[in-house]
Amino acid sequence: MKKVILIIALIAYISSNSFSQNSEVLKKDSVIIKDSSGNVADTAKFTFKKHKILVITNKDNDNDSLSSNDNEDNEDNEDNDDCEDNKFHGNWAGIEFGMNNYLDKNFSLNLPSDAKLLDLNTGQSWQFNLNFLSKSIGIYNDVFGLVTGLGLAFNKYSFDKQVIFLKDSTPINFIIDTLSKFKKNKLAITYLTLPILFEYQIPFDDERIHISAGVIGSIKLGSKIKQILDNGDKNVLRNDYNLSPFKLDATARLGYGAFSIFANYSLTQLFEKNKGPELYPFSLGMGLYFYF
Repeated sequence: MKKVILIIALIAYISSNSFSQNSEVLKKDSVIIKDSSGNVADTAKFTFKKHKILVITNKDNDNDSLSSNDNEDNEDNEDNDDCEDNKFHGNWAGIEFGMNNYLDKNFSLNLPSDAKLLDLNTGQSWQFNLNFLSKSIGIYNDVFGLVTGLGLAFNKYSFDKQVIFLKDSTPINFIIDTLSKFKKNKLAITYLTLPILFEYQIPFDDERIHISAGVIGSIKLGSKIKQILDNGDKNVLRNDYNLSPFKLDATARLGYGAFSIFANYSLTQLFEKNKGPELYPFSLGMGLYFYF
């Protein structure tokens, strides 16, 4: 019996001693460690019997990674924005308004004898252009390039005299109408236009000065004469009147921002060759442009 009690006491002593040792196996302490960037890392030091274990964690790793990715994304977005900003934008799409007239072959406003009846009322002879499509092609950075597109040109030529066109004559003839009195007597021509312009831009403050020159090709879509009589009656006479079906204008433009002034001079005659007076239209005006 004494042996049993002694054995039980011995087992209890060994167990209690082992538990005591196990409860004191791990002793935790901390130290301060900085990484190469100077950031403080979270550390913990453990003692296991005679061995020391140092655990280092850095909570900023994930944040740094995310920040790095965000920065890269931002840089990519900035690069894309820069690419957009560096894209050349020419001035064509928009609206234009100008005054019409024409010159003879010697660049004179004095009309030849066969066109004396076609003297214009310049204040009522105008041009309205609706340029609805534009394409810009950069040549040098974002300051020089080629501009093209499409537009519609509506031209009015208001006559001073009571002139009427004899539409079936070649070359076309004009006479004075002595029976009627016109309040308005206009020739209207509509063209589809296609420009080829070279444009140079100079940054100035928050906008740009733009200078462009080139040619504008036109196809005649229709023509008519509109007469309004003193009694209020209206006559609309549609015919081609031997007008040239194609037109080519030389153009020069100068502007600031979305605003511009222009001068167009036709390199082709108003009427077909040998089918009417030799007249070369020109126009002076201004435009307001926008980007699509």
